[in-house]
Amino acid sequence: MIPRGDAVISGRIQFDGGSTNPTDESRHDDGKSAQARDTGSLSTWQWNLQAIALLGGWQVTEGSIDTVVAILDTGIDPQHPAFAGRLVDGYDFVSDPGSSGDGDGRDPDPTDPVTAATGRQRTGTATAGIIGAADDGQGLAGVAPRCRLMPLRIVGVDERTARADLWDALVYAGDLDEADLSTAPWYADAFPAGLPVDRPRPGQAAHIVQISHNAAYDRTADATSIAILEGLHAALRTAGVVVVSAAGDDGLELESTESRILPAASEHTITVAPVRRATLLADDHTNRGPRIDLCAPGGSRDPADALEDPWLAPESGGVPTTVQMPRSSGWTTGSAIAAAHVTGTLALMRSVGAALGPIDLVRMLRDTAIDRGAPELHGAGLLHAQRAVLAAAGLPAPAEALQLHGVAITLPADRDGASILLANPGGSLADLQPYVADITYQGAAGWIRSAAWVDLGDAGETPLTITVDRSNLPDGFHRAVVRLGTLQGTTLEVPVRCVQQRAPRARPFAGVRVELRDAVDGTLRAQLQLGEGVTDFRFEEVPPGRYTVLAGSDLDGDQAIDDDGEFFGTVRLGDDTQVLSIETGSRVEGLSIELIRRARPTG
Repeated sequence: MIPRGDAVISGRIQFDGGSTNPTDESRHDDGKSAQARDTGSLSTWQWNLQAIALLGGWQVTEGSIDTVVAILDTGIDPQHPAFAGRLVDGYDFVSDPGSSGDGDGRDPDPTDPVTAATGRQRTGTATAGIIGAADDGQGLAGVAPRCRLMPLRIVGVDERTARADLWDALVYAGDLDEADLSTAPWYADAFPAGLPVDRPRPGQAAHIVQISHNAAYDRTADATSIAILEGLHAALRTAGVVVVSAAGDDGLELESTESRILPAASEHTITVAPVRRATLLADDHTNRGPRIDLCAPGGSRDPADALEDPWLAPESGGVPTTVQMPRSSGWTTGSAIAAAHVTGTLALMRSVGAALGPIDLVRMLRDTAIDRGAPELHGAGLLHAQRAVLAAAGLPAPAEALQLHGVAITLPADRDGASILLANPGGSLADLQPYVADITYQGAAGWIRSAAWVDLGDAGETPLTITVDRSNLPDGFHRAVVRLGTLQGTTLEVPVRCVQQRAPRARPFAGVRVELRDAVDGTLRAQLQLGEGVTDFRFEEVPPGRYTVLAGSDLDGDQAIDDDGEFFGTVRLGDDTQVLSIETGSRVEGLSIELIRRARPTG
């Protein structure tokens, strides 16, 4: 018996739909479970980075340690290995002790206390991962993995941001001083006593600033606050700092006759809207208006957007990124995530074009984007990192070649057709004259009815649409590869994934046992026997320590859940079993364990 603690570990069991072998077709392409997690540089999970053609940009640069990105958000998990050695000059600007959640007001520690205390996912660590997670083969790489990150906490545990906290964080990020601000008509309203001489200052000003959260401002009642915020944005731009803002996810107009949503509606920021994986288009939740500059991957929680089998991983239509330890990585969505792709790309551009000013960088981003129509939702179009970085470096446009903006076409059970964006970054698709060379299947064959696109004309991009014939397709998760060719002799492979489900998918057995074991010596510390149809598990009163969580069947009744023939799984990190480091008060929630049959029964 171990002493009781106050920590909680909880999650859900996922089944593989009846697979009898870990190498069956229900396994994923890299042989790992449906959780987004650490799989090395630009893993197959990172559809978002392929959607913005990042690999072409990386051929020029992965960023520079001389480039600093400030992230004004909920704070960060400073212990996350994805940021090791690259966090600089962080600061906590949450002034209200009641909102701070860390027992005091402002201080030099930007740690997100929600991350540390409860395990609830917030945007700070996630956006930092998209911008600059290390490309070290141990995790999900960020857009600019060599740049440094300046985490500035402005959002309290109640999800509120005081305006004065935001103003002071902007002054800090740009290391602005009296000479930059004192002549502005709003200066006395913002800083009645002037900028304090003893105010905190960074060792180096940031080159790019991302603000992930918005607020509504009344044009009349908040006129002074609007002038202050717009003035600070303008002062940062004058100082050579680019400010990126998230569009917001409330389905609202950014500006009306009565109000403005700021900073998204600011004329001095780059405002970014999110697009979904399946369509690379925005949805009804996205804020809109003429201030939208660009769009970038933000993902969706709609199972129809899932990258993998939505029965196993309905959340896989989100964007994979860093989350608070001990989970390391997971899926997330929203405009702050979309903005982080643009912020990271700006860091790459600044790394090769240090002399470029904010106006030049914004123009290059807009000029190189892929038109997605509906400018009130998508601005100039979808971010194209390769084109933007080449432009910033003063290099020629990309060579003509077929390029896929995504990793696969996925057709859920209720759809007979789906598309992916096909492009030629160096010219028109008509120049390449693409054609379908062949189709190969894994397992059941012949279910792809057509692979086609509209008249190419002079377009540089077009949707490639796949339709399927389900009439003889058995239930399950099916894969194929459509290989495209060009008259120039180049080829491009397009993975296609199709879910067929006529009958409800039955679980292979009733009841699961979940075990909590000591990660050091393997001692069983606690166990739960789940009833038939129950998939959620929860360990309470867990004392501090290092643990693994395992789950499985016991079909032969020998009290072992990991024998050959049993359905078994663990919480995993890459190829390895995840070790959970539990502290007093920890709440590690949302874990996922996929059960796979270890081997075919031999008797």
